[in-house]
Amino acid sequence: MKRIPAYQHINEKLKFTDRDFRYAASKFGTPVYLYDAEALKRNFLHLRNHIPEQITIYYSVKANPNRYITRFFYNQGTNVEVASYGELMMVKELGVSDERIILVGPGKSSELLEEAVESKLFQIVAESKGELERIYQIAKKKEMLANVSLRINPDFKSGSSVSMSGNTQFGMDEEEAVDIFKNANQYPYIYLTGIHVYVGTKQMEPEAFLHNTAEILKLSRRIQKEARQSFSFLDIGGGLGIPYHEREKKFDFSPIKEEINQLITDYLESFPSTHIAFESGRFLVGSAGVFLTKVLDRKIVKGNQYLILDGGINNLQYDNQIGARIPPMAVVEGTGREEETVTVCGPLCTPADRIAQGVTLPKCEEGDLIAFYQAGAYGTTIAPGLFLSHGYPMEIMYENEAFKMIRKPFQWKEILKLQEVD
Repeated sequence: MKRIPAYQHINEKLKFTDRDFRYAASKFGTPVYLYDAEALKRNFLHLRNHIPEQITIYYSVKANPNRYITRFFYNQGTNVEVASYGELMMVKELGVSDERIILVGPGKSSELLEEAVESKLFQIVAESKGELERIYQIAKKKEMLANVSLRINPDFKSGSSVSMSGNTQFGMDEEEAVDIFKNANQYPYIYLTGIHVYVGTKQMEPEAFLHNTAEILKLSRRIQKEARQSFSFLDIGGGLGIPYHEREKKFDFSPIKEEINQLITDYLESFPSTHIAFESGRFLVGSAGVFLTKVLDRKIVKGNQYLILDGGINNLQYDNQIGARIPPMAVVEGTGREEETVTVCGPLCTPADRIAQGVTLPKCEEGDLIAFYQAGAYGTTIAPGLFLSHGYPMEIMYENEAFKMIRKPFQWKEILKLQEVD
């Protein structure tokens, strides 16, 4: 049986044609990331139109921390979720209002917490009692009130492909959170606003998402009852996925839309002043990006055909099954060519650098271009770009019928410059 790319996940609504790919490669070089601004907007509107209007969408900067993309979503109306000092500084420099920023993450430095308190961020999410104590000491020293919510690691199973609840380092037990709320008067410089529950990412099944939302709302009701305190903030997480491989399906809101709306409506009838947050990154930006590469070499080793590309796992990471499962990819101007079975590799000195193993593609020669789709989220930012000093590729936005560079390449010269020590 032939192993072929997940062609069904190639976003045909993207503006890019084979001619555009050729133009981009000749003008900007390869490897290069290309993004379609119209696709970004479509993704946002799709999400906005399918979740209850009472929910506020937060763009998860970690999914793609490009300044241009972050500002694009902010201008569309999203709030912003950050998880590091660098992300916080970036969004503040963009002019994002402090009242529209929440700070999450399990390992916050004192420098980050001080900046968050001084900035009066809308929410600082405390991952533990120890972190809450650190926030309190900073707020007390500065004589400032900090808005803090507690991240809960719930008891229910998420059904997500990547679980962030259960036996993980995230959040605190429900009982500990209840105890903190009951003793809120011990933290006079802290306003305990509510809870944050992020149970998993790459959620692809609507029923699992519905189940998680229902459980989070029940958890919030229970904690408020036990702690005898009303919340003004509730973060129900997010983590919606996009399909990368052949057996995965696009997330479909239609079977659960009415039920989600009813759940939120019922909750807000009991707690009408609650600000409900929903985090999204991959779902917003993932399908709008393409990673464009060039064939450097083709060869036969031990009877197997290999293609060597100028960009591999050092620049592109779909998930931890890269190579074993075939992502959505296409040979530029490959229509009508004879097919061949090849293993597609990047330029790294490791056998792990296999993007697609034993895949059937139109026959390629040196200089041909291969486009990888669904590449807009968690691509270059979690890839080992410093390995072999290859660095990171340029990023280009296609908007208003024109290509625009939105990130310069970071290559060997920049890498060496950072190593200069007097």
